Amino acid sequence: MSAFYEPFLREISPGGRILDAGCGSGRDSLAFMQRGYEVVSIDASVEMVKATTQLTGQGAKLVRFDALDFDNDLDGIWACASLLHIARRDLNAVLAHLTKALKPGGVLYLSFKYGDSERTEDGRFFNDLDESLLGTVLGDHPQLKLAQVWTTDDVRNDRRGRQRWLNAIVRRHGSSLTVCDDLLHPKRLWCRQEVLSRPSPVPKAPGVYAWYFRNMPPNVPTTGCVRNGEFCLLYVGISPSSPPANGKAASKQSLLHRVRYHMQGNAEGSTLRLSLGCILADHLGIELRRVGSGNRLTFSTGEALISNWLDENARLAWTACDEPWKLEHTLISSLHLPLNLDQNAGNEFYPVLTRLRRAAKVKARALPILGR
Repeated sequence: MSAFYEPFLREISPGGRILDAGCGSGRDSLAFMQRGYEVVSIDASVEMVKATTQLTGQGAKLVRFDALDFDNDLDGIWACASLLHIARRDLNAVLAHLTKALKPGGVLYLSFKYGDSERTEDGRFFNDLDESLLGTVLGDHPQLKLAQVWTTDDVRNDRRGRQRWLNAIVRRHGSSLTVCDDLLHPKRLWCRQEVLSRPSPVPKAPGVYAWYFRNMPPNVPTTGCVRNGEFCLLYVGISPSSPPANGKAASKQSLLHRVRYHMQGNAEGSTLRLSLGCILADHLGIELRRVGSGNRLTFSTGEALISNWLDENARLAWTACDEPWKLEHTLISSLHLPLNLDQNAGNEFYPVLTRLRRAAKVKARALPILGR
């Protein structure tokens, strides 16, 4: 078995901390312990937890993948033939938990029966993956980078030559993105009503905020976006903006001020509301109009419909930091954020959203001004 473990263990420093995720009989936990690693063994089966505890002499834990509470704690995670029992629709959420558990630079080993189907065999569910499907799954987790992928034949006597396995090692990306767990892997997401409550949970401090959405129109590309359950991270913003280069005084806005305006303001003062209104115009039955003196562009009474939509379909996370514009640049350059326009001209949705906004403004300026 040494050759089986070697690709994984060579990525982990001696004495490193390993999670045996789905420890089964405890065979692999014991092997890692005998090699001097600190091992945490978990399984969702009471019988397997008992078996591992008896074999290793160390208490295994009865824990499901979706109940993991590690946070930047692990040098490696060994998920040998365990994730293959998770439905494809649920795999993203599990990988998010595993990613958060790893230290920056930590590695995850995973294996699946080779194929492209979800099926039941002898009463057990299997989610088979090939290289293409694995790439699709990992595409939703920008902090995970594929380090190695290979296939092996099943060596068990009753299946020798009849079953192939897909094996992979992925690494949690060790860039500055790893300081953004409050944004990319938040412990919770906040809804509009919570943000607008008094006192608000949003701090009166500089920082970066992350907008997660669901039920976006199909023309908004969400493949490759960071996910949190059914919500996708589509936009990040900051408050205050970077200091003016001309020496003028910097803005004193805080996260609380900016976030609350996005939640209840209008498209004239919120580029996010302008983008959402243009994207959702047909769905909500709204259009951009000139209002007041004619110099301001908003969705008029449609702003309330945007706010109602945000109630149902938007969630927020944030992190306080002294120079948020630096972190914003890192996020936009590293993640797929289709609703960001500034610094994001290379995104595939940039020309689409730019055209939508431009067309809405041209149409609004050709229509009569709405009174106050």
